[in-house]
Formats: sequence, C-alpha cells, structure tokens
Amino acid sequence: MAGQRVHIDQGYSWVVLSAAFGIQFLVGMLVFNVGAMTSAILEEIDSDLTRTSWVGATLNATITLLGPFVGIFNRKFGARATTCLGGLITFGGLTAASFATTVPGLLATYSLLSGCGFALSVNVAGSVPGHYFDKKRPIAFAVSMSGGGCGMFLGAPLIRYLLETYNLSGTILILGALSFHICIAGLIIRPQEYDGAETAKESFEGEQLRSKCVKDQTKLFSSNSSVVHESETKGLMDDEETNIDENDQTEPNRFSKMKIGSKWTTPKSSVQPSDDIDDREHETTGSAHNGKCKLLQTKISVLVRSGFIVYVVSILFWSIGESSLYLHLPNYVASKGSSPSDASTLFTIMGIMNVISKLLAGFAATDPAIGYYLLHMGTLGMGGLITLLFPLMANQFYLQCIYAAIFGLQMGGPNSLLSPITIDLIGLSAIEIGFGMLMFSFGAGFLIGAPLASTIFKLSGVYDYTFVFAGLCMVLSSVCGALLPMFKRRKSAELEMS
Repeated sequence: MAGQRVHIDQGYSWVVLSAAFGIQFLVGMLVFNVGAMTSAILEEIDSDLTRTSWVGATLNATITLLGPFVGIFNRKFGARATTCLGGLITFGGLTAASFATTVPGLLATYSLLSGCGFALSVNVAGSVPGHYFDKKRPIAFAVSMSGGGCGMFLGAPLIRYLLETYNLSGTILILGALSFHICIAGLIIRPQEYDGAETAKESFEGEQLRSKCVKDQTKLFSSNSSVVHESETKGLMDDEETNIDENDQTEPNRFSKMKIGSKWTTPKSSVQPSDDIDDREHETTGSAHNGKCKLLQTKISVLVRSGFIVYVVSILFWSIGESSLYLHLPNYVASKGSSPSDASTLFTIMGIMNVISKLLAGFAATDPAIGYYLLHMGTLGMGGLITLLFPLMANQFYLQCIYAAIFGLQMGGPNSLLSPITIDLIGLSAIEIGFGMLMFSFGAGFLIGAPLASTIFKLSGVYDYTFVFAGLCMVLSSVCGALLPMFKRRKSAELEMS
C-alpha cells in the first residue's frame, strides 16, 4: 500500500495552491463581472431587461446547482482532468457565445455551456488544496478563495476597457481566450505522490491488483454468515473512524483510490473488512442490488450523523439572507437619498473587506483555541446582527459605509472555511462531493432568497423588512453552525465506546 503523502504543507503544495488561486481568479473575473456584460447585452442585442437578466442568472445557477454532479466527476477522474475539461468547455462556450446575436443563443452558450466549465473548475479550486495541506490547510483555502475577489476587482476595469474597444462579441472572444488558461492551471495540478517514489498511477494500479485479493478474501467471509455480519458492522465503524480521523496522513487520497467499492472512504488496508468488502460480498452472493441499497443507506446515515446536513442547512440560510441583501441594497440606499455611484462604492467596500476577511479567517482558524466552528458561528452571527440594525443607520452615507465595511469583514470568513469544515465533518476523501453539495445549497439559496425578499417588499411597501428578513436568515445560519460541535462530540464518544 502507498505510504504517506509527500510535499504536504511544503514544496510543490504551494505550486498547486497557486494553480487553485489562478482558477479562482479567472472564474471571479469572468463570472462576478457579469453585470457589465448585461449592460452591453442591453445595448447591442436586446433592450428588454427581464430577458437579458436571465443570462447572468442562468450562469450563476448552472455553476452552483451542478455542484454535486461535478463533485462526483472530480472524485472519479481527478483534479487535473476535471480542470482541463472545465477549461476546454469554458473556452468553447465563450468562443461560441461571441457569435451569438440573440438572448437564447447567449443562454445556450455563455450561460449553460460556459457555466458547466466554470462549475468543474470551481469544484477543483475549492477542494484540491485540502489534499496538499494539513497544518496550513485553513490558510491555503483562504488564499485560494481570495482569488475570486481579486479577479472581480482587477477584472472589472479590464472588461470595461474591452467593451469600449472591441464591443460585446470581441470582448467575449478575448475572455474565452483568457479562460483557456484554466487548462494551464489544471496541468500544474499533478497527481499526489507518496513516499517511496510511488506515483498516483502506480498506486492506482496496485490497488487494482489488490482488489483481486479483496475479492478472494470476501469468499472466506461469505462462507460464514456470522463473519459476514461482523464485516458489515466493522465496515460502518471504519467509515465513521475515517471521517473523524481524516487528518491522519497515513491514508492515500482520492488520487489513488480503488476503482471499485466505496466512493466515500478510502480503505486503509487491503484485507480489512470494510464497505468495499461488504459490496463484494453482496455481489458474490447474488444480492448486488440489496448490497448497494444498504451501502447507500449507510452513507446517508454517516452524512446525517456527522452533522454535514446541518452545515448544508446553515449555508442555505446564509445564502438566502445574503442574496436578499445584495438584491435590495442599491434600491434601499437610493430611497435614503444616496446616488447610484454611492451604492457602487458600498459594494466596493464590501468586496475589499471580504478579501481581507478571508485571509484573516484563514490565519485565525489555525489557532486550536478558536477553531472552525466558532469562526463560522461568530462571523455569521455578527453579520446577521449588523444587518438587523442596518435600517436604524441607513439615513447617512457614512453610516452606510461603516455597515458595508463591517458586513464585508464578517462575510469573507465563512467562505474561506467552507472546505476545512467539510473535511472536518465528512473527511478528506469526500471533499469533492461535499463541496459540490455546498455549492448546490448556495444556488438554491440564491434562487429562493431574492423572490422571498421581493415578496416581502411588495407586501410591506418598505425595504426595511427585507433587511430584517436577511438578518434573521443569517442569525439562523449562525444557530445551525453552533450545533455542529455537538455532532463532533457525539461521533468522538461513539468511537470511544466502539
């Protein structure tokens, strides 16, 4: 079996981190500046705001709602293949979009096709640093996530210049060429190596050979029903132990996973009874369907008992509140006497503080006295409370700027903790699928939050209640985050008893 992973927290790990930062930078530049593209679409293609707004909305929905599916793809084929494919799809989609002359054509190419490529790339950038960092993992994810904010700021003036010089079609074509650099970042992410100079390919081939031994081994277990029952019970215990002790660096990551068997945990021994052996046993006894159903039930149980579902709900409430705020903030401050340029300044302040917050949270999370969950709960709680108080301080522009700075400083932290918390809850071997589920939760929240906030405004006639609604959602997100340590303590107690 492969030994310990090499280049952890050092050496080539920083090269991989630079690739993840570059992916986030390019995606942030191309996705977060869709507002400027919408203005150009209004001028050159279609003057109907409702139809053109679907271009950006569909793009964001495609990126987020495809999260679980691209997570499965990333886990099966690896980070390098996933990133390169995402870059190629994005390049093809944007190149085709440069020839589109209608909104439906842009929806098919710019939104759907390019969105699929972005979704693949984002999943890699949000998961691959976890395989190369252990002690410095929070800092690594903070640096990676900050790439999106940097791309948004630095990409905005570039896109405005391109639109003024080359119009919409030329701008999209140039952006397509820039997106091809995602493939270059993907090539930098080489497969994980292990001590003894064993490459991921060699490890994978070795696992295939050892799987034959597993098959022979399961025949011995199937000859005795009591032993089989013990194997199934131990498989569940091993699954739980893997999720809890994921920081143990003796196990190989997904770059060297077995081709068959469990997709959620990586076996630590080729002969110990596990979910992989459980699957093989069911197949050899002719009840493969029942075995797969039992395995699926086991995995769902592990997710629920690990608290990850609670974390997904926390992200859902957070995205509902944040989308409501972003949608109505410009109109709300305008109703208080501020100009459109003032509203743009508020978003700029939020963005700058957001990047700073991601980096600060990454460094703070390395302190054991603070931890991931306290940061997640505290930042979301503070963001929710300041949003609840915002209607009381929205009459003056300088107070609006203070709110924007405080809110931006609170909201960046939870972003940089998405992957570290996911790894802590369900394990490093499931980070790709877990991160994809979080992206799906973000997408669902953004789809739900905006219509709910608009309905509240229509019923009340004032924007104040929409911000109260947004603040309450963030507070509920913080409450869900406060429950996460309870699940960790419960899992630790179960492990000690077992």
